[in-house]
Amino acid sequence: MSLRVTRVEQFAGSVPSRARAVAQLRGSLNDTLSAVQFGVTVASLALGWLGEPALAPLIERPLHGLPHSQVFAHAISAVIALPALPIFRSSWASWFQNRSHSASQSSLRWG
Repeated sequence: MSLRVTRVEQFAGSVPSRARAVAQLRGSLNDTLSAVQFGVTVASLALGWLGEPALAPLIERPLHGLPHSQVFAHAISAVIALPALPIFRSSWASWFQNRSHSASQSSLRWG
């Protein structure tokens, strides 16, 4: 990731308050990226944790005849939900980002 200082200086001439924020972020880029990565990780884990109870009833139906089927269903859904839901969220976010980028590029061409 790179950012040209000359570009920030040009930006400072047009929008000084935002340019100051960009300059501060540029000075602490490693800290900013680490904080963002931590936030994404926590959000992904929370999504999996919240999705597990929604997935458990779907898994419990086929296991209904087994003893302790509810326990097994929650264990299996936790193993599935914790990695699968964040991957789904990440894939969906990438798809949405690509779609919005394509839309903005087409508006630049036609606008």
